[in-house]
Amino acid sequence: DEQCRFQYGTSSRQCKYGEVCRELWCLSKSNRCVTNSIPAAEGTLCQTGSIEKGWCYQGECVAFGTW
Repeated sequence: DEQCRFQYGTSSRQCKYGEVCRELWCLSKSNRCVTNSIPAAEGTLCQTGSIEKGWCYQGECVAFGTW
């Protein structure tokens, strides 16, 4: 949510849409999910269908302890 607030303002938060490590989607002031087509920052926590707890590394969600 901090990354979204930095980009779109204090009321913005992350939308649960797409793969955050490839493209961060945020809720805008108009209550729509928007993106600047940039990934979340390295080290951002992430989750996928096969990874319960991971973090973003080089545009991919990787499980903790894999690198």
